[in-house]
Amino acid sequence: MNWTRLCAPVFALVLLASGCGGGSDSAELEALREEIAALKAPTTTVAPTTTDERLSSVEQAWIDLKTAEIGDGPYGLGQEAVSCALATLVEENGLDEARYQFDRDLPTREFARSLSSAFLGCVDATKLISTLFFEDPDLEDLPIEFLDCIMKLVLEGDVVTDLFVMGIMEDPDSEVDRIMEPLLPELLVCMGESLSAEEIADLLPTTKTNEDEAGSTDDPQRWPAKIVFGFVPSQEQEQLQDNIKPLMDVLEAALGIEVEGIVTTDYTGLVTAMGTGQADLGAFGPFGYVLAQQQFENMEVLIQAVRYGSATYHGQWMTNDPSICDSPPQPGTALENKYGDIVQVGAVEAVALQVGIYFGNSGKVLGETVDAGPVSPGMSCTADLSKIRGKRVAFTSESSTSGYIFPALQLIQAGINPGTDIVPIFSGGHDASVAAVYNGSADIGVAYDDARRSIRKSEADVGEKVVVFNITSEIPNDVVVVSSLLPDSLQTAVYNAIYGYLMTDEGEAVFDEMYGWTNIRRAVESDFDVVRQAAAALGITEP
Repeated sequence: MNWTRLCAPVFALVLLASGCGGGSDSAELEALREEIAALKAPTTTVAPTTTDERLSSVEQAWIDLKTAEIGDGPYGLGQEAVSCALATLVEENGLDEARYQFDRDLPTREFARSLSSAFLGCVDATKLISTLFFEDPDLEDLPIEFLDCIMKLVLEGDVVTDLFVMGIMEDPDSEVDRIMEPLLPELLVCMGESLSAEEIADLLPTTKTNEDEAGSTDDPQRWPAKIVFGFVPSQEQEQLQDNIKPLMDVLEAALGIEVEGIVTTDYTGLVTAMGTGQADLGAFGPFGYVLAQQQFENMEVLIQAVRYGSATYHGQWMTNDPSICDSPPQPGTALENKYGDIVQVGAVEAVALQVGIYFGNSGKVLGETVDAGPVSPGMSCTADLSKIRGKRVAFTSESSTSGYIFPALQLIQAGINPGTDIVPIFSGGHDASVAAVYNGSADIGVAYDDARRSIRKSEADVGEKVVVFNITSEIPNDVVVVSSLLPDSLQTAVYNAIYGYLMTDEGEAVFDEMYGWTNIRRAVESDFDVVRQAAAALGITEP
């Protein structure tokens, strides 16, 4: 986790101001800047970390190490503030949880809030916000009264904490509106105490006229009347078609245009649909996207899935024969990539939501119950891949990243030919691979972690009968790809609509059923280089 994310969202506090006009007394602003500089001076010196008697020597050693890595922290607030925040985190969450969360791409939202609260409890929030406001050259022309009102309002309640969490979790900029919009009426009242109606009107963002926007390719009026959103089944095709309908309805309402959702039979069908312009958006696995982009040049990555704070995932190897395990399988456990090795962890600690786990009022809880009865907690063990020679192995499809590409690369690296040293079976979906191992039509199966949940409602003992014994290296999460012909404003509107829906209870349930997403972020093209390297190693150039 990158510490500098913590204070990045505070800049969101000035977004409302950045589009405004108006003037200010430069001499008064300069005096304020000098006052702020004087306030900051004592905290810019590096303070030695202090020992907290409530912490163990191991905890203090980790805090000292992490403090040294972070340095003075955001805005040179000093190592003492950093050490204080880390000590609070460890005291409230425990050392193991703190280490685990800091090692992740994104922490859980609960930990992000704990981190934000710990940091704000160790610094002078008023001084921090003042620094941001009055040392930002973009705000030089704004009246002091306007900035003072914003400062007063954001320092009340949980606004600053909410913005910090937004930055840590890499939420979209549209979240600023949700956090800040409730303050607008109070902001207008506050400004009305010291500014005239004309001055307030001058501060409000101006809106372009129709004449100004005429001819703009990003004008919503020039959006297509209809777009098509394509999906590849990770479960039974008919079920996925039903699951995507609520999302299509939400997108139609948010965009004001028709949105059709289609489910293709496989990755190749979706690649063809995107490449030939029959689909405008597509939900791809990372490998499918990489190959599609190589084959066609009319698409780009827009959204990357985040699952329980992680932007990566891995494939899992499953068996119905626990005798291949190096030691007896343990219930309520899972496998994770940590410290360059595969380690067994508690199912609640795993990044992906494991079979038998559900979300209670205070987070993940073991002991899920469905209509078919109590769900067996997932079993895991460790076993070498050499033990699968000669066995029937259920892959998903040849273009699936976690269901074939990375597992096949693992086999090659282990000296096992995935075409001749095993009996490959292509089931057509992740749930189908789990089912093949469950019902005995395959000895071994591969799918994403933890695809066993996909059949738990009908087969509540799947976690007991299907044992995870190995995992692949980390893979970038799946993506939504967009046609490069769609206007940027429409792409942004799609992103914001999906994010907003995912933050609702209904949206969370729909995405959990579809693909297990818990959040999204803007995709970064370079993150998929590892997938390109895997494709090159396997000699695969087309889906």
